[in-house]
Amino acid sequence: MPARLISIPFLLSTALFAYLALEVDEQYSLYIVASVIVLAIIYTLSPQINWWWYRKHPPEIDAPMRKLLVDNHAFYNDLSVAEKQTFRHRMALYKMAVEFIPKGWEQIPEDVKGVIAANVVQMTFRKEDFLLPKFERIVVYKLPFPSPQFPEVLHASEVFEEDGVFLFSAQQVMWSFAQPSTYYNLVLHEYVNAFRLSYPSLDYPIETTIEWSLLERISGFKKEQIEGIINLPNQSKTTVSGVLFFTHGSTFQRLAPKLYQKWETIFGGENRTIL
Repeated sequence: MPARLISIPFLLSTALFAYLALEVDEQYSLYIVASVIVLAIIYTLSPQINWWWYRKHPPEIDAPMRKLLVDNHAFYNDLSVAEKQTFRHRMALYKMAVEFIPKGWEQIPEDVKGVIAANVVQMTFRKEDFLLPKFERIVVYKLPFPSPQFPEVLHASEVFEEDGVFLFSAQQVMWSFAQPSTYYNLVLHEYVNAFRLSYPSLDYPIETTIEWSLLERISGFKKEQIEGIINLPNQSKTTVSGVLFFTHGSTFQRLAPKLYQKWETIFGGENRTIL
């Protein structure tokens, strides 16, 4: 980490001045205090220092994840070479910015983390600020799970605003990534929910003006399929329409141009998969 590298000279100087204070002159102890103060400042600011460095020198995602994008992510494949690099860099930065928490297994596979990151990067790709700072924790289970909010229902995704946390089942995450025409994208669903919670004053489509029949025609998914993969009822039609803006953009624009334009204004346009 860059902050650790910056701290090395001050750690060495602290050791040097400690030696000099003991062996030569105790007045060198004043320099120890100065070095310790600088180290404390570096430690306190280490998240900001590290983030600044990695924004200037973003890391690359690994080769297997790059192949997954090429094989499965239509939006990524439609980008220019420079935009693809930006997309990958943002994925790597997002994975660094959030805390992934495994539940029921020791470690979350890197491809699952990458797929989750790819969804939020697509959603905010036309935004300067591509993070959702209110939501910095992602709990990942292997399979559908109960939660404190829904203790009696095994479900595959959820966003909990009070704790700023997403909850996902890895199984359904990978289904919707590998087979987007068969499975509704529950990762984008929760990220659109979180975006709405993060920016509540934006002019979102009104729930009561959206019909499930329209969403079904746009996506080819029945309401039961959309709610079924998440396995929680009463999902927001506004949120579902936001997801379809990204996953079924061409059909959406043709069947509901005014509703489509609402989301294009919010997300900056051209963020959609051509389906």
